Amino acid sequence: MLFIPAQFLIIEMVFFDGDERLSSLACTVEGVGHVILSTILSHYFGISGIGFSSFIFMLISLLILFTHYFKANSTLHPIMHFSGVLMAKTLRYSIIDASSNLFISVSAALLNVFLGTYFGPKYLILVSVFLFGRELEMIFDGIGEAISPIISIYIGELCTPGVKRIYTLAEKTSILEGVVVTIILFISASFIPEVLGIKDPYIVLLAKSELRITAFASVFVSLIYLLTSYYKLIERIYLGLFVTALRDVLLAIPVIVVCGILFGVYGVFAGMLLGPVLAWFMTMAYLQLRYKEDAPLFLGRLSKEGNVLLYDMIIEPEYIIEIRDRIENDLKTCSCDSFTINRTRLLFEELFMYIHEQNPEKTLQGECILQLREDSIRMITRDNGKKLDLTDPDLKVECLRSYVISNISQNVSSKRHHLVSMSLNRNVFVVKCEEGFPPYSKEYHL
Repeated sequence: MLFIPAQFLIIEMVFFDGDERLSSLACTVEGVGHVILSTILSHYFGISGIGFSSFIFMLISLLILFTHYFKANSTLHPIMHFSGVLMAKTLRYSIIDASSNLFISVSAALLNVFLGTYFGPKYLILVSVFLFGRELEMIFDGIGEAISPIISIYIGELCTPGVKRIYTLAEKTSILEGVVVTIILFISASFIPEVLGIKDPYIVLLAKSELRITAFASVFVSLIYLLTSYYKLIERIYLGLFVTALRDVLLAIPVIVVCGILFGVYGVFAGMLLGPVLAWFMTMAYLQLRYKEDAPLFLGRLSKEGNVLLYDMIIEPEYIIEIRDRIENDLKTCSCDSFTINRTRLLFEELFMYIHEQNPEKTLQGECILQLREDSIRMITRDNGKKLDLTDPDLKVECLRSYVISNISQNVSSKRHHLVSMSLNRNVFVVKCEEGFPPYSKEYHL
């Protein structure tokens, strides 16, 4: 347990330092290796074998991550540092993740009291079965962690369409991951009682039923993990804390107790299933009633601060031309002057055609964001091609297109910036408008 915070921190640091392949490799080796070794060791050592396997592959994961420090392009350098202010901020942002473990422990203690008192001591092992499923479901937190970097960027760019798109994709991924975990729990239910050392045939039957019944709540648990991760990111800390408490204790335990009293031990299993499901629907209902159209993503502030157009594409000539024409039509809808429209569409076309020419054997993904300001258009481009600083006024002239881009960037753009992060090129241009936009408070619905 002492190594887990350090491991999570190093994974994040290596990822943000641009070595996402190494961080992904470390996580994959740890996950796959732990599953294989724990399956083998559990037959000989029971639950202790699972714990030992987890420790071994956590150390292996750390060793893999440490190789990043010896790479020439690494910007990470260990130094001794302590800050009380930073620690306070860290504790504040980690309260949701920490409380999740705390609430699960509280629910386990309450379940022990209820099952031991109402059904008898031999039923206490069913709490361990419940905890086994909940520990497996903690992998759902990974989706929220994965989308945090790009959503942070979109929030900084006031790009509400980008936040909505990424969160929608994350929701679909959460549902899919929940279905996969449901299937895994349903299949593995046959041998989990043996791993936990359960011998009584009747309790074995109950344990299998418990895993299979509660497995169907995995989709909703996954969605709640995603929601609370997002609320941590946008600093809705206490709302995320409330949703976590609702899922694990405030709603879950009363439902389990009521169902157990009314329908017996299988009622307990039904309560374990219903708890997360009801928590999800109650959370959505509360958010809609309290925050109206601003729920559940709370993007109202971003929408008021900036008008943003978002385009993503495969970087191929036909798609570039299609997006260029869309940009022209959208800017006309926004009452932009024709001279600025022509400069913007020309800049877009030349940039992405040049990116395509510089990566002839690779299919690239690209993105263009247009931030409509009072007297300018801020164009942000992203692509996953080779490193190219398109904002460089001394861009090496290798062809006619690079010459055109160099001239456009000097004559059209008042500010330029290039950044490489997460293996993406990010180039920023600011195009001055000839006439400016109509009242900036106007919202453009395209």
